[in-house]
Amino acid sequence: MRTALPFLLCSAVTFAAPAKPVVALLPPDAPDDDLAGFGMMLEARAAELIEQSGKFSELHVKQVLSMAEAEGLAANTLSEPANAAAARAFLGADRLVTLQLDTNARGMALTGSIIDGKKTTPFSAKLPVTWPEALVQGSEAVAKAVLATEKATLPKKSSAQPESKSPEALRLLAQCYAIVIRQPLGIDNPAVLNGEELDAASAACEKALAQDPSLKFAAAVLALSRAITGDADGATKALNGLSATDDMVEPYTLARFWMVTRFQSNEDGLASLKDVLKRHPGELIALNYLADTQGVLNDHAGAQASWTEYLTLVPASPFAHGRLSKALARQNKHDEAIAAAKKALELAPGSKAARLELGSRYIDANKVDDAITTLAALTDAKGEALLRLGWAHWLKGSVDAAAPLFQKALDTATAPSEWRTRGRAHYNLALVEAKRGKADAAKAALKASMLTGYKVRAVDPLLEKIAKDVERAEMQKPSADAGAVAKLSLPKESSLVPFDPMGNADLTKKKDAPPQGFVIYKF
Repeated sequence: MRTALPFLLCSAVTFAAPAKPVVALLPPDAPDDDLAGFGMMLEARAAELIEQSGKFSELHVKQVLSMAEAEGLAANTLSEPANAAAARAFLGADRLVTLQLDTNARGMALTGSIIDGKKTTPFSAKLPVTWPEALVQGSEAVAKAVLATEKATLPKKSSAQPESKSPEALRLLAQCYAIVIRQPLGIDNPAVLNGEELDAASAACEKALAQDPSLKFAAAVLALSRAITGDADGATKALNGLSATDDMVEPYTLARFWMVTRFQSNEDGLASLKDVLKRHPGELIALNYLADTQGVLNDHAGAQASWTEYLTLVPASPFAHGRLSKALARQNKHDEAIAAAKKALELAPGSKAARLELGSRYIDANKVDDAITTLAALTDAKGEALLRLGWAHWLKGSVDAAAPLFQKALDTATAPSEWRTRGRAHYNLALVEAKRGKADAAKAALKASMLTGYKVRAVDPLLEKIAKDVERAEMQKPSADAGAVAKLSLPKESSLVPFDPMGNADLTKKKDAPPQGFVIYKF
């Protein structure tokens, strides 16, 4: 292993500068996947140009996509007026940028708008049909429109990634980036990834680099793709072609953070994000992941401080108020936690995520009537939300009210990533049947829970005898049928740290040995 040049020493520092306008670029609206991928690259380059100005704090497209998923919004509809207004509230952004791309016989047409609390300012640009020139001109047009809102301009000579003179390299990068950037990172929850899709994306990035080895953005996206799929050797090879001067290319920042945390130490992973924030305090995604990781590592006081810091930059963020509430609750500061969660819902009354956070804080504080009232107001609730509402009824002692909610949670948690929700729903239904004195039904529900892969750390006293009976029956099966629970097939997950079957971070496991060639980073 070789040692990288040391970065600036990271200590307890304050990252936030005086509050700047918060800007978010919404995913582009385009008629086909190729043009949408081009638009994603254009926005990435524009975001880097905006960041270089130092005039704004920026919400990364991954944060925008995460918000859309949490709120049940389709990413490709965010530019629609009603959705854009909702997205602005959900993100806590001062300004949203919408972007539409289309083609005609003479080239590309770029139209967009900048939406703030008072007005919508349109902008447009005619772009050449060739991707290398269109990428530079289009990204600069977007950046100029945003900077003009602060009476700022681009420098005469600007440089940002992605940029290439190879049209084929850019087409391949667009295919790769559009897939990788939509993947969850699995910080506070394990993420189920589409391995085949990501392998295809990585292959496209590798082909892009073969076409243009100077395309650093492709190397950074490749490193991130390989890192989250568990290809440590591939991620290391891609990262070693980059350096700390490339940290404004967010995929590099995230890939380095992931690999350092997985193979070096949790502390160095956090330090890598702090190092980026010292130089680029407007990169909100780095502060977001710092706070999330502190929470996963059970440093809830640190997470509280980081989310408080985030709110000095994005004071209208319901997401950050909700995450702050969770950090406070984990320290048994329940009154403060509820106040923070209430603030989130006050900022965005239509936010499903904010309502779920408030309901959860009431459950944490054992205020079950308030939890029921809050969670029952969720429209089109599914999966986890129904599970929490059912649990509030269970805590109140309303078994008959809880049971159908547990069943509906089970029926609506259909995604591969929701196997723990299904397991917990089965487990809760076992509790219901045990409470009703129906031992056989409780056994069936408990076994169904075990067959999902879900496993509690300590079985509820109601189910202790039933759990022993289920385990005994499993062991007494003929050898050909025995061990069905042990042989179950779970979806492949990606996570920054190991998680147990219940969904809690398992911090007792040792780090895996780093891959050959892995750089030891010094902070």
